[in-house]
Amino acid sequence: MGTWGRENLGQCGLGDVGAVVGATHPAELATVRQLLPDAWFLIPGYGAQGASAADCAPGFPPDGLGAIVNNSRGITACFPPEEPAWEAAVETATRATIAALRNATPMGKLSSSRGV
Repeated sequence: MGTWGRENLGQCGLGDVGAVVGATHPAELATVRQLLPDAWFLIPGYGAQGASAADCAPGFPPDGLGAIVNNSRGITACFPPEEPAWEAAVETATRATIAALRNATPMGKLSSSRGV
């Protein structure tokens, strides 16, 4: 299992295989990361589904790359439907998510020049 995607590693060290692994069970997330060290992870479960930024941390490789944390409801539903300043609410929620992940995961090792 750990060899999936290794034949097509990119410059970032990750392959062309990905996995969807939820953050609501961090111990299992850590196990799957060990089994697939070179795979991209889509990590749902953050926010409204109950997982914290710290729960997402085991899905990241040590360099902070390789994981995409999904926070759909926390961003797209962070305001009431009649809110005229919905764009500001979305921006605030997005920035809060990035800050929480930066502080609690290896994502914090990435520099701002990499778009984080």
